[in-house]
Amino acid sequence: MTSEKEPFDDRTVEPESSMFQMLNETGQVLQVNDKWLEETGYKREEVIGQFFGNFITEDSFKVVQKNFPHLKEYGFVNNALLKLKRKDGLIIETVLNGISVYDENNRFLNTRCELKTLDYFLNSTNHIKNLLEKEQFLRGNLFVKSQINHAIIKSQTLNEFLNSVKNILLEPTENLNVFIASKNINDYTTLISGTDQDTPYSSRMRTLLEKDDILDNIPDKIMIFDKDNSRNPFKEIINEFDKGDILAVLPIFSNKLIQVEKVFFILQFKKMDKFEEEYLLFLREIREILYIGIDTFEMKEKMNQTLEELYKLSTHDMLTKTFNRYKLETVGTEEVKRFQRYETPFSIIMFDIDDFKKINDKFDHSIGDLYLVNLSKLVSECLRDTDKLFRLGGDEFLIILSETKSDEALCFCERLRKIIASSDYKFGKMTCSFGLSEVISGDTLASITKRADKALYKSKNNGKNCISLLIE
Repeated sequence: MTSEKEPFDDRTVEPESSMFQMLNETGQVLQVNDKWLEETGYKREEVIGQFFGNFITEDSFKVVQKNFPHLKEYGFVNNALLKLKRKDGLIIETVLNGISVYDENNRFLNTRCELKTLDYFLNSTNHIKNLLEKEQFLRGNLFVKSQINHAIIKSQTLNEFLNSVKNILLEPTENLNVFIASKNINDYTTLISGTDQDTPYSSRMRTLLEKDDILDNIPDKIMIFDKDNSRNPFKEIINEFDKGDILAVLPIFSNKLIQVEKVFFILQFKKMDKFEEEYLLFLREIREILYIGIDTFEMKEKMNQTLEELYKLSTHDMLTKTFNRYKLETVGTEEVKRFQRYETPFSIIMFDIDDFKKINDKFDHSIGDLYLVNLSKLVSECLRDTDKLFRLGGDEFLIILSETKSDEALCFCERLRKIIASSDYKFGKMTCSFGLSEVISGDTLASITKRADKALYKSKNNGKNCISLLIE
């Protein structure tokens, strides 16, 4: 029978964490490591050259007799249970794994055996447990980071994002409380405070931020405070924490902020001796993500402001701030569609200032502009929220009266005419002429507007400062 035998390897290194012994072909001890001597209590000179059987129990010697030939002939033995006798008489239970070493000519040289005690396996188990705990901790940190990234995508406003961050940061068991404070142009405002508005820490933190300027002295870096910090601005709060609780301040200073100057994330968490380094790294990474998130919403806010300004420019008259012709097309077309679908009535009033050219000629166009601005304000104050006022150009205006028949529109128009004519203006009186029409079957926005325009010209021909109605 042939067997595969381990080749001679002079680079074999003795293990340091477990016991090691080297035996010759008769079982005499050639070498043991310091761990072997430490566990058994012998000195090296008491062991070298002795028969290995002298250091094991009688029942274990039978195990050796059974396994040593296999070790010698086949080159290995695995998981043999042995009981070593310490010098003081105590018994050590071990598990032996060994190999045989041969020279270049395949002649037996020695056996090299590693013995692992119960403590070794317990330590290994504890090590694995610690690795699993660390993995769970790191997985939790990764989850928090991914949730904050998700909040950046899903949140619509900065405050919604900050609320989401607060809830996310409270999920890890290490974090006990979360405070988020912002610095606006004038002072500090606590946007979000703690896990519960009724907790004493939340109330004290709000009071502290409102009465003191402690955050002004926080630099642009993560700050860690505990009870031992002599220069601790949060000392009166931390002194009431449980032993070992720590406060971390994560400041966000960004030149992109427009709602606030600074944002501070203040975390109360349990002291973690085991994962302290990893947690501080986690806080640094979280801060970088928060920078991105807040900058993102600040950029969104700037973009929304720009879009709102562009919308106003595209839909409003710059002088009178009323709606313009572009907006008329949108609103008027929707009213026509509502009428076609639900038979919801509406009326249109067109009007302009009587003898407006004379006003411009007598004074100048800047005074004429003031008349237009004052007129649009006066008319707007008379309208309902559902009604819309549009400037068509020059001194010509149009009103859409939603859900209003011509008889109701006529009463409103007469009341408006009297208010305009009786109002005092800086440079004199002013009157307007009105043309009125109600939507009918088959109308388009263009057709009903055209009728109202004809009615307006009729009022001009009838002496001005009056109202004309055209239904068809």
